[in-house]
Amino acid sequence: MSVQPQQPQVPVSWQEFEQFFLRPENASRSYEYIDREIVEVTLDSLASVVGANIVAYVGMFVMQQKLGYLTGANGGYRLGSNAVIPSCAFVPKERRPTVTDEYYSAVVPAFVVEVKARGETYLSLLTKVVIYLKHGVNIVWLVQPEKRRVEVFTSTGLAVAGFEDALDGGAVLPGFTIKVKDLFAGIE
Repeated sequence: MSVQPQQPQVPVSWQEFEQFFLRPENASRSYEYIDREIVEVTLDSLASVVGANIVAYVGMFVMQQKLGYLTGANGGYRLGSNAVIPSCAFVPKERRPTVTDEYYSAVVPAFVVEVKARGETYLSLLTKVVIYLKHGVNIVWLVQPEKRRVEVFTSTGLAVAGFEDALDGGAVLPGFTIKVKDLFAGIE
């Protein structure tokens, strides 16, 4: 998902952010709220395909194992004073047994995927990784399509998986494995 700042901003409150994203003219757009700034989530076809592949693979595993639920690029989360929209997130049924109708869910996912998109900076993604881990996300995959690799962040460290390597779901998704190259299926 590509995230672009609107323009240089004055810090805004959560209430101002809510008022902003609920305006009728913003109904067809997605926004994140990172460190008191409003950030529009923009489109990127390559990131979308990779994100959809991940949602398909992880989603099938989660449904077959009846582990909880998965959200895609329209699922927002409120983590502390931030609102984020990851490419994919898994919420175990122990954390919340059913999906709610919130714009930004207050539940903390156990597993999150961010797919780096054109125009998105690595630093902006690392900022989100820190937010995820600080608020209790167990595993964060940072997928870099242009490099065909995945960085796996946990509270205990970082691992890097290349194109021919395999990923697993760790203790969050026990038994789940996938090759990095499968995340890029359909992309030449």
